Amino acid sequence: MNKQIVSLFLSAWLIVLMVPASAAGWHWEQIGPQGGYFKDFAVHPQNSQVIYAGSDDSGGLWKTADGGQFWELMTADWPDMTAWHIELGPSDPDIVYLCDPYGRYGLLKSENGGQSWQQITDGLTSQASRMVSGLVIASSDSDSLYISTGLNRYGDPPKPGDGVYASVDGGQTWTPGGLQGNTALCICICGNGSLLAGLEEQGLYRLEEGVTWTRVSGIPDDGSVWQLDCMDSVVVAAVNPYGVYLSLDYGASFELSYSSFYTADLSISRVSPDIEIYACAFPGFVKYTASSGEWVDVTSPPLPDDLMIMGVTAGEDKIYCGAFANSPIYVSENSGQSWSELPSFPRSNYLCGLAVDPSDHDRIFAANLGSYMSLLNSQALSVTTDGGQTWTRTGPVAHGLFIHFSPGSSDTLYCGTFRNGAYRSEDGFSTWEAIREGDKIVFDLAVDDNNPSVLLLSEWDIEQSTTGVYRSTDSGESFELVLPMVCSRLLHVTQSDVFFAATTQGLYMSTDQGQSWSFGGLSAWNLMSLEWNNSGLYAGAETGEIFRITATSQEDISGNWEKPVNVADLLFIEDVLYAGLNGAEVDTTFSMHGGVWRTPDSGDTWEDMTGDLSVDHIYGNSPMALCESALITTTYGGGVQRLSDLQHIEPQEIDTGSTVSELTVSPNPSINGFTFELASLNSGSILVAVHDLSGRLLRQWVVEVVPGGTVDFFWDCRDMAGDAVPAGVYICSVVSSGDQRRSCRMILVR
Repeated sequence: MNKQIVSLFLSAWLIVLMVPASAAGWHWEQIGPQGGYFKDFAVHPQNSQVIYAGSDDSGGLWKTADGGQFWELMTADWPDMTAWHIELGPSDPDIVYLCDPYGRYGLLKSENGGQSWQQITDGLTSQASRMVSGLVIASSDSDSLYISTGLNRYGDPPKPGDGVYASVDGGQTWTPGGLQGNTALCICICGNGSLLAGLEEQGLYRLEEGVTWTRVSGIPDDGSVWQLDCMDSVVVAAVNPYGVYLSLDYGASFELSYSSFYTADLSISRVSPDIEIYACAFPGFVKYTASSGEWVDVTSPPLPDDLMIMGVTAGEDKIYCGAFANSPIYVSENSGQSWSELPSFPRSNYLCGLAVDPSDHDRIFAANLGSYMSLLNSQALSVTTDGGQTWTRTGPVAHGLFIHFSPGSSDTLYCGTFRNGAYRSEDGFSTWEAIREGDKIVFDLAVDDNNPSVLLLSEWDIEQSTTGVYRSTDSGESFELVLPMVCSRLLHVTQSDVFFAATTQGLYMSTDQGQSWSFGGLSAWNLMSLEWNNSGLYAGAETGEIFRITATSQEDISGNWEKPVNVADLLFIEDVLYAGLNGAEVDTTFSMHGGVWRTPDSGDTWEDMTGDLSVDHIYGNSPMALCESALITTTYGGGVQRLSDLQHIEPQEIDTGSTVSELTVSPNPSINGFTFELASLNSGSILVAVHDLSGRLLRQWVVEVVPGGTVDFFWDCRDMAGDAVPAGVYICSVVSSGDQRRSCRMILVR
């Protein structure tokens, strides 16, 4: 929806109203699909309708106040935030801590249920110390805190930690708490106050008398203690690659309770009258009861038994869990005997590229990220036929990597996958057939628009340990190797015999429909993206450079974005070049944010269009496309995002006279209206406005205030035309003297 700049002649001033700070500038709209990779959950102890869902890398923290009917992204002002672990204050559950083990923000704290946040990393001076994987509150006033740091020292990319850190002032400052130099994967506090920390490949440690960390017996010394949970005297530990270990004596001793190569998460639901524990094992989702002494599988439809459950939070009879492969949020209210999906779930999908039907722009396909395994996936594609209002899953069960239409066709599509080969469909993926089978990663595919039976495909055959570009002249019935190297992107120049290949060793070119290839330069660069127009060929590199290549020159035309960062996509819309940047799943020395930029003059000038993207990783193979007059893109953790206003009118200054010291809104959430209360420091006029999340103005008022006074008034949840607005999130913004702004979010429940 286009952002509206509304000119208002109010009193004696001409006021040009701009949307609140969170929606100012370029405004992007999330259009789905629902689902994501939900790692942690927290339920308000006094109101079970209030649920927090924490997403993996960059997906943010989501909150519902109505049991899952409607979700709000609470970290929209913190792009690419990860909510790996959520902790609520024991005496004040509106205190919320969020752990970010990817190191972008480290640790956030809210004192108002997620409405606003503060980054609390003073004393966490190294990147490793800001990779916060867990947090425990060691005092009832939430002042005494401990955090664990790191996820994996040897991963790709590595995320090493720096042991445990402690705070005595609610996280305002931190000091080393021991085990420095180690990757501390998790931390918990037992019912007797004992502190336990799990290390990567070094077992479990206990803090003795607040001074010395000692290794706990019963846990393998080389085990990676991935997750811990404690309740009273019961402690349970996920120790990879061994299994689940159980202690009944505050962690003094442990025994192997369940063998599993990998356990993603676990949660104790109760310790009385029976001990009940849930574990996300590989594969399966299992439950332990002390009365039986056994672990049993508790999956039943709709909770699938062929996906890996990655996050679980249990409390008494109610269990929440999320799975890999962009799943819903599943809930059981009877200790795992039966399951259901929540009424709705956040739009925090991880997507790998999209394709827009050339004859119907409301019909969009997106490739779904999966589990990075050939098994344990859901359907590889999501499709909408109404411009993103509703989505359905379709296609083969796989981790999707790209989806392309055959040139000029609305029915023939190709889909590449991670370790499940490639597929072709002649009916919009109602049905499909494999054109490359086996344990193959298919990176990209390009079709000759002059002869659609000729296509090129780039793959890595895991089983055979071979990589290359393969050519078919029979629409994928058979292939031959034509270029033996790793290729990220293939490009066909329309109405020609020319193909280009972006490889780890630079650029390659074919002028005979892909039969033979010659080196095209840029040998020092791992190229990730390609685009062509009449001004030449454009290539984007893994480290953030963009090159313009002509018959006589190769010129670096990069913008001033932070590097290194992946150039995931390049797209011409008319004569303007758009660049999509990605900072997800890259070396942690890279810039871990992305963005969208454009240049109208082949790189002489660049404009940052990232705006209010809550997830700015432009991710996948061909993630950007023109859809009618809008730019749409797939993201890593934010689903499909749409930018409708490609022209963008800059807002002007506002001068109203008075200064607001406080803005409160109540009740919030509400079912029929909100009361705004304003406190002012001096007399004058204050501009108050209500917008929806697209930036559309719904109502506005000019309020006269007196020094030190307050004024309140009621919004009946109707727009300027008198029509009732639907349930959703709305923003009340106040603009006062000197363009000072205050805003707050309101949740309307119908």
